[in-house]
Amino acid sequence: TQAGPTKAAAARGIIIPGNLVIGAFNNDYAVRVLETSVNAMIEAPIRFYVTENADGTATLSYKTPSHVFAPYAQQGGEPLQEIATELDEKFQAVAESAVN
Repeated sequence: TQAGPTKAAAARGIIIPGNLVIGAFNNDYAVRVLETSVNAMIEAPIRFYVTENADGTATLSYKTPSHVFAPYAQQGGEPLQEIATELDEKFQAVAESAVN
């Protein structure tokens, strides 16, 4: 998924720095998360946030999946924590690839 107000603001005559929210998830993980906690799926897709800096570069930000799913740890237990750890590694790889 993608969402960002930059183009919509420009259409209204408002100039703001470029920014884009990118949602990322995978159905295999969605099924696994649902098996541990139905409530945790409100967090999917987990998001990356790209913001334009004044010098023309960009910054990539995101919350780790383990942080995002932490509020559901009691309900999802160890299986949800394991999924979150797997996703932490995948999100880190995506982030590293994106900034290179």
